[in-house]
Parts: sequence; structure tokens; C-alpha cells
Amino acid sequence: MDMSKDPINEKIYYSDSALKVTNLRVTCKSVSVPVSKIEALRINPGIDRVTMSAGLMIGSPVLIFFGYVLPSDFIMPFIVVMLFVSAGAFVWLCLVLRKYLEVMLTVEGREISLLNASIFQKAYVGAVADALRTAVQDQRKFLEMKASGKLATETSKFSLTETMRLKFIIEDYEKLKAASLEKKTDPVGPQTTQQ
Repeated sequence: MDMSKDPINEKIYYSDSALKVTNLRVTCKSVSVPVSKIEALRINPGIDRVTMSAGLMIGSPVLIFFGYVLPSDFIMPFIVVMLFVSAGAFVWLCLVLRKYLEVMLTVEGREISLLNASIFQKAYVGAVADALRTAVQDQRKFLEMKASGKLATETSKFSLTETMRLKFIIEDYEKLKAASLEKKTDPVGPQTTQQ
């Protein structure tokens, strides 16, 4: 676990190119979930899909041996169909194993699929789940401390008027910065007209 801080003072529990777990939120691709709203976490292995695809892959060739009870005109088409079913089940099994582990979050009574990983990425999913559990526990402790008064609540150091002044100063700075960038990128320079 990383547990470093990023520029906006979020404590980072886990971070890689696809996923980031902080004390405030969990972000994975297009899903972003506030840690304070996570009610439960579970890792859902796709055992049922693996069992069905493996059973179909093994069962269809076994049925070929019972094809002799069919009339002779149906034996060859039956064998071909069972081989296609077996091949399709093999492809299905490979696809299921690529997304075997699924990390599910319960947020406000709804389950959200956060991450899918292959059967060979158990350590990765375990590290992500540990980071999520730690982040949720720390957030709950923080909220309990804040509610009990053990943690001082943050107060604004500026009045509303001072905050508005700072906002206008920042906006003016951004305008000046944009104008100076336009001057630097203009290849011709300022245009003047002569009369």
C-alpha cells in the first residue's frame, strides 16, 4: 500500500494506471465512488460461469459416444453439432477466465461492478480489496471522530468578502496569463493599422 499524499491532500492507498483508491474516492476507468458511501465490498468469482462452460465443453463430446442410438442419417450431423458446441464452450471458458474475479461495491443499496480481472490476477485483486477495506475503515473512523468532537472541525479562515476578493484576483490572473500566452503564440505579432 502506497499511503502517500497527492496534491489535494488525499491519502492514496493504492494507485496504478487503471485504478486509484484514496481516503475520499475510488476511481476505476469511468467509475468514481465516494469512499464514505461504500457500504460493503465483496469479490465475486465467476464459479457458476466456469462450471457451466467447462461442463458444456466436456459434456458435448461425451454425448458423441451416445450418438450410435440415433438413426444412421443423424449420426454425422449430431457429431458435427456436438463438436461445434464443444468448441464454442471452450471459447466461452477462455472468455470467462479472463474476467473471472469481479470486485463488487455496495453503494446506497446498489451493487456496482468496480473491476474485473482474470483468474491469474488474484494477488492484484487482493491488493485492491485490502486497500479498499483500509480506506473504508479509515473513513469510518474519521467520521466517528468528527461526530464525537475528538476531531476539530475545519473553519474558514476567510470571510465571505475576502473569499470573493481572492476569487476575483485569481480570475484576473488567469485572464492575464491567457493573454500573455496568446502574445507568445501569435507569429505575426500585434497588428497595427496605418492611416
